[in-house]
Amino acid sequence: SGVGSGSGGGYSSGGGGGSSVGSSGTSGSIAPPGISEGEATPGAFAMLKHAGSMVGLQENRDQAQIQKITGKSGINPATTPWCAAFAMNMIDDHNLLDLDGLSNRNYCPTIENWARDKGVYGTPDKYKPKPGDAILFDWEGGKGNPDHIGLVEKVKNGKVYTIEGNSSDSVKRNVYDLDSSVIDGYVVTKDKKKAKPAAKPAPAPKPAPAPKSEPTPAPKISAKTVTV
Repeated sequence: SGVGSGSGGGYSSGGGGGSSVGSSGTSGSIAPPGISEGEATPGAFAMLKHAGSMVGLQENRDQAQIQKITGKSGINPATTPWCAAFAMNMIDDHNLLDLDGLSNRNYCPTIENWARDKGVYGTPDKYKPKPGDAILFDWEGGKGNPDHIGLVEKVKNGKVYTIEGNSSDSVKRNVYDLDSSVIDGYVVTKDKKKAKPAAKPAPAPKPAPAPKSEPTPAPKISAKTVTV
């Protein structure tokens, strides 16, 4: 599913080295807390809070809720692989990256090629991911095209924690070793950092008062008697 066609986002399974740390369907497993506001840029934090609120949604039971995101690029999660539509529409909605020139945001190989051409693709050997990046997987360990994509939630103790659409047919949290062979690379997002408040302009100095000057006395004119 997905890799052979231009419409799908990747395989529906989140296999290949990732272990689930989130709830799926009605399994009842408890997801670890996400990130705090200070651990990500404002846009990334807002996106991950949004994506985290969807963890546990299942593509058939919760089709309408998922399709609010995936439908923005024409994907029905009940019928078409939707991991890419989920991740890239989330990134677009929260203004984390300009997607101009990306001809198909629903297809993992196209996303990778576009990101490489744009200079925003980080490979695992050279780039440490950050919250808000997209993470691409190749379940064949680098031997084929990327199959699946998710969102980086946090990086800690040599592991990358993700929120992924279409992982076991659901929105799921997963965790992988940073050096896992199934991680193909990362789409590097460029969220603007919170702007510092503009400094108040210094008050203009008050003009110094003009020195008081004594009025110049009128010249005295001595009266002369004129004799005619």
